[in-house]
Amino acid sequence: MSYLLKVVEASTHSDAFRRIVFTGKGIGPLLKASDGDAYVKLFFFPEGVKPPKDADMKKLRKSLAPKDRPQSRSYTIAAVNKKDKTLTIDFTRHSNGGVGSAWAETAAPGSWVYAFGPRGKYSPDPKADAIIILADNPGIPAARRVIERAKHPKRLRVIFDTTLSHEELDLPEKVGSVTLIDSTRGKTTLRDEVERLTLPRGDVEVFARGEKYVTKKLLGQYFRELGLPSKRVSISGYWGAPKSDKKR
Repeated sequence: MSYLLKVVEASTHSDAFRRIVFTGKGIGPLLKASDGDAYVKLFFFPEGVKPPKDADMKKLRKSLAPKDRPQSRSYTIAAVNKKDKTLTIDFTRHSNGGVGSAWAETAAPGSWVYAFGPRGKYSPDPKADAIIILADNPGIPAARRVIERAKHPKRLRVIFDTTLSHEELDLPEKVGSVTLIDSTRGKTTLRDEVERLTLPRGDVEVFARGEKYVTKKLLGQYFRELGLPSKRVSISGYWGAPKSDKKR
């Protein structure tokens, strides 16, 4: 289902994220999204193209010339306020752009964007003996949402490749363990840290979101080598380095 989201608040949450709060007519289904990694797809039109606010997005996209069609990006629903009927999205900031990041940098109350959703692929299994959560900066909003919805936070093993500090992340209390690395300052990678983990016995789940090669190739291969069932490993590549044309 499509929605027209209007910005009611925009702020620079940290060096890594721009936080945007939206509202909109009929967004109840977005506020009720229950998936652990619930997300919406946002559509960004080229500069100079101003679609009508009451347009049918599917029909509109077909009617536009290819150069005028919007680019889409998917974003985690970071938080909702059912009383105020608002939802929050944290946009990763990029010094060299990225269509969503560029839009968020200049977004202000009154700005608007089309959205489709909600969608989701994963929710933490309360019966899992342990859940390993891995993410880099673009993957942190999804990882954080999963952490907040875990029934047994002490069973979580969290590893983030990030420029943020523990204080800036402000994760929920009682998480089993949290390890922060910054691969831009050294040779340690997410896979290096994962290999140092002593995996608990029993049923282990994995939730990994981040750069495509790291998550799908390095981490995916490692967990296959460990023999973890594919249905217990949720991996998604959010961006590609260094030549991706889909920076988040």
